Amino acid sequence: MPQLTMAKALNEGLRSAMERDPKVLLMGEDIGRLGGVFRVTDGLQKDFGEARVFDTPLAESGIVGTAIGLAIRGYRPVCEIQFDGFIYPAYDQIVSQLAKMRARSLGDVALPVVKDFIAFARDVAMHVAASPTVKYVNVEDVPQEEKDAELRVFVQQAEAEGKPENIREKIATGKLNKWLEEIVLVKQVHVNADKHESKTIEQIREQLSVTTGENVVVRRFERFAVGE
Repeated sequence: MPQLTMAKALNEGLRSAMERDPKVLLMGEDIGRLGGVFRVTDGLQKDFGEARVFDTPLAESGIVGTAIGLAIRGYRPVCEIQFDGFIYPAYDQIVSQLAKMRARSLGDVALPVVKDFIAFARDVAMHVAASPTVKYVNVEDVPQEEKDAELRVFVQQAEAEGKPENIREKIATGKLNKWLEEIVLVKQVHVNADKHESKTIEQIREQLSVTTGENVVVRRFERFAVGE
């Protein structure tokens, strides 16, 4: 896996989202021509235009209020509030509008917000940190030659144990599936089983996709040594 700075990873994530969905918009202070104070949006206005990546006034309440209106009309606005200490002017919009819109519309209007995805990302990061055997995100990511090699080993083990020839393949396949559960992220039950009711990472992902109306996908993870 390539190593990226957090700013570059966010930039790639935003670019990917904008390429997939023309209704994704970026808005915030200095995110356009400047590319953001931390360069998270660097190059995006040039590639996607000023109609989709645009600077806003220094008005956090206005940024979030505008984003809520856009979301109601089906857009997917991404807001940048340069520093979290300035979010408080927008708090009224979050509490009075965003949090209540689903109830006010009797469920007709859904306004999924990034906090749901952040919580999921933190849960995945917690699980990866606590699960040193995890090597891949999905079964499809495991190289076929690696799966074939493990399957041969399990078949040989069944043969050495004197298992009947007609069931060796079935026994080996069962052991292969158990092995995949040890190394594949989405097949594992989250380490905080109480919080997530013993759901696997894949089940948690599917539940988030349903509640937000978005196709949530885990593409990769990265481990860092202490001090990196």
